[in-house]
Amino acid sequence: MPRAKSAKTLLELSIAHVVQSMNKWEWKPIELSDTISDSELVQSPLHQLPLHVLKEIVQHLHMNGLLSKHLKWVITSQLSELILTSNDEKKIHVQLKHASIQCPQLKKLKFTNKWINLDIETSIVQFLPKFQHLEVLEIANTSVRDNSLEVFGTYFKHLRELDVRNCPGVTDNGIQRLCGGAHHLEEKSRRKEYIWDYGKCKLIQKLRVKGTKVTKKGIQIALQNLPSLKVLSHELVVEVLSNIHQSALKSNLPLIPKYSLIKIAVTGPHTQGSFGLALALCPSVIKVKIEEIRSDFLNSDLLELLKLASLHHLQIKCFYRSSVTFYDGVFPLLKAKGNLLESLKLEMFSDVDIHSIIEFCPNLNSLVIDECKFCEIPVEEKDSFVRWKRIKIEPPILRKLEVLRLILSPFQFNTESILLQLLLSPSLRILEIAGCSELTDVILETVVLRHHFQNLEQLELSCCNSLTKKGIDFFMMNDNNSIKYMDLTFEGEYSELLTVENFYEWEEKRIQKNWQLILNIMDERDSF
Repeated sequence: MPRAKSAKTLLELSIAHVVQSMNKWEWKPIELSDTISDSELVQSPLHQLPLHVLKEIVQHLHMNGLLSKHLKWVITSQLSELILTSNDEKKIHVQLKHASIQCPQLKKLKFTNKWINLDIETSIVQFLPKFQHLEVLEIANTSVRDNSLEVFGTYFKHLRELDVRNCPGVTDNGIQRLCGGAHHLEEKSRRKEYIWDYGKCKLIQKLRVKGTKVTKKGIQIALQNLPSLKVLSHELVVEVLSNIHQSALKSNLPLIPKYSLIKIAVTGPHTQGSFGLALALCPSVIKVKIEEIRSDFLNSDLLELLKLASLHHLQIKCFYRSSVTFYDGVFPLLKAKGNLLESLKLEMFSDVDIHSIIEFCPNLNSLVIDECKFCEIPVEEKDSFVRWKRIKIEPPILRKLEVLRLILSPFQFNTESILLQLLLSPSLRILEIAGCSELTDVILETVVLRHHFQNLEQLELSCCNSLTKKGIDFFMMNDNNSIKYMDLTFEGEYSELLTVENFYEWEEKRIQKNWQLILNIMDERDSF
């Protein structure tokens, strides 16, 4: 059964008391003005706390939705990470002003709300130059424009990560100011003049510009000026890399340029052959995401991944009338590279063979099958499957699997065998199953008896209409599980085996036994 809540530690009790006391502390209101003096910024009572304790207080405030309200108290000289959650321009201005004075050694600054309609660029241009040690800046979904990127390129020479996704004011000009070389200004008396003040962000390793107005030109500027770039998030990266490769071939360059990217993504329309050309420039790629592929992306394109030395993470989402199939594309890829894979996600395939995944990918840590159909195992696999049964050796299981998600993926054969093979993975921490009427009490009880779900911390079951109270009870009352979060959704109109009363009973039991368990229960009829 779930663990009983343990007594809170002295540190936890102290943090709760400090947070409660914040409501009583006096703070002089600061008016929005560019002439705010340093003396108006009251020193926080927390300024002498060790950094690890301060981080715990910030985490507590963030988890309880109080961070914006009490942020002024945790902005101290030793703070290394600042999270801004407010959606008020005035408050943002004051918080950045405060931070620029109190914690100029800040290493990470993160904006969490979507502020596209709020003008925060004035505050950014005014106060962010103070944070010259900044290494991580997450400012996605905001109103920042190219002027902000010029500030970053002028002052943030230590910047390692920048996220400006969905910032429509960011263009190629902003990328040039961020990391580009000397910018030609004009010619006077045959002498060229350049602007050298910006473009100093040469150490960026992760740059996310998806959803901006950056074009192929800006992508090329980033690739050419960021030698340590490992992640470049934008829809046109593959096309730009392919164009660079083709241009190098046409120019007969002695050396084809190589880039340090470790992640690459294909989205939407695709020019046949471009994926392979792009991959050839990025030999260090370990993570590949291919989504919404259509008829223009072929199995032969997918098999270009065979040339990668270390493919660890693979995600493929098909689309209507996709040309990629499991047997002619994914199957040979897994057979050759599956031993290296740590995570695999397949979406909208109509011919997935789970036995092949289990056999070829023994080191999987995460497996997600979303809106796929499982099919009969092929002849060569049937032979080995029959052999396992004949000599009474159990079929292999994914012993390292920690995350398993089976979402709206109906089984057409050997249901119990497949589910048991997956659920018997002893390392499972997170399990999500949705729309699986084949999941029964018998299967759930078999797994509990075998390894008790001893490492399972999070369970989400949605519309698994063959389960009854008996199966859920058997799981919940198992003494050895470590479950901390359960999300149960049922279709009251269609399921006669689970009732609202069952769920009330579990919730009452959770309270009575003081379980350390978050239990969410929903009847899908309530969502309409």
